[in-house]
Amino acid sequence: DRRLWAPGCYFLVADDDEAYPRVEKGDLLLVLPAVLPAEGALVALRDGGRVRIRLLHRRDGEVRLDSPRSDVPPLRLPEGRFAPLGAITWILRPLAGMPAARRREGESEAHTA
Repeated sequence: DRRLWAPGCYFLVADDDEAYPRVEKGDLLLVLPAVLPAEGALVALRDGGRVRIRLLHRRDGEVRLDSPRSDVPPLRLPEGRFAPLGAITWILRPLAGMPAARRREGESEAHTA
């Protein structure tokens, strides 16, 4: 659907349930890197080699990134160090799970893991 497209956008597959119930493992998240995330927006960010999904809150020069789950601790960092991968604008939830990766022409099953 062309309404989903914007320059530079991409889909990210959620690999954990840290943002449950808003985001579940396996959800497809449309990330817009050019959008300045608003207060309370879902954002994708890199944290120690992982991509995390959090709710954005700014206060007094600090950024607080909360999970919708109360058992997941928030991330805090100075406003100047906050570099999100982008704002999440759509969440698509596959009902039957993610399809298997497609093999390229000439690729044997031994090469697909």
